Amino acid sequence: MELDEEGQPALAAVDFPAGWYDNYYNGFSNRALWPLFHSIPRYASFADKHWDSYRIVNDAFAAAARELIAPDKPVWIHDYHLLMAARALRKLGHSGPIGLFLHIPFPTSDLFELLPWADQLLDAMLDLDLIGFHTARDVANFRHTVAALSPALVEEDAIVHRGRRVHIAAFPIGTVLELFQGPVEPEIAAEAADLLRVIAPSRLILGVDRLDYTKGIPERLEAFGMLLEQYPHWRGRVSLIQISVPSREDVPEYGEQRRRIENIVGRINGEYGEANWVPIRYLYRSYSPAQLAEFYRAAAIGYVTPCATA
Repeated sequence: MELDEEGQPALAAVDFPAGWYDNYYNGFSNRALWPLFHSIPRYASFADKHWDSYRIVNDAFAAAARELIAPDKPVWIHDYHLLMAARALRKLGHSGPIGLFLHIPFPTSDLFELLPWADQLLDAMLDLDLIGFHTARDVANFRHTVAALSPALVEEDAIVHRGRRVHIAAFPIGTVLELFQGPVEPEIAAEAADLLRVIAPSRLILGVDRLDYTKGIPERLEAFGMLLEQYPHWRGRVSLIQISVPSREDVPEYGEQRRRIENIVGRINGEYGEANWVPIRYLYRSYSPAQLAEFYRAAAIGYVTPCATA
């Protein structure tokens, strides 16, 4: 492996024309694969130009890798943006092992086959030698999908297809504890203290998410509003702080999600807020791991409500 001057793996870049970004990234990756793989098909949309761009970009990444890597060396691919890169590398003559880790869930077969190009995408994935998933359920979903949509032979921990044995396994990812331990800088500690002072004497309920419809943020806010409506004695005793990290702002569904959240926050604060107590404080920004660690320590409740079910 080539290393840079600081001892880190050397990086190479692939130029993205504007059309690639719109059709491949915002289009097929995030308007087809992302919602479908998170089992929220109502947000999925399919377009031939998005699919064509996805294949072209996967080919471009493979061509760039082929220029930099010997044909017998291992290649490690990450995530749903490059599910066809192994197929493209094989066509270019790469004979070394190729692995992929999927950072999002893998859906059930009935959801996966909603893709008009499901058979082509699945067949391309079977040019890999190893596919890693987060959970055993994702592995089971992949096995069932292959069994339902492919002539490949499905074994307990591998798929046999076209003479290739594709190993599949779950590799759960833990928390990097070092990011949340160690001494806290005074200004960071002061920010957390200010936050608690603003909401005092109420207890802190904390939500921290990238702004995405898979996180269930509107549903979370509505549930908090129902708590205040049905159990009035909690008013003034708890405060919800929702941190939403900006994400994919040029994808229409994400803009709509932001507007929906802001409307809910405004309505609940208007209905239940008092001169000395604001039910929800909504922060649309990102924070460093050290800052978040202080907020986590200060919270009485961590509020997590994902919508994805696969």
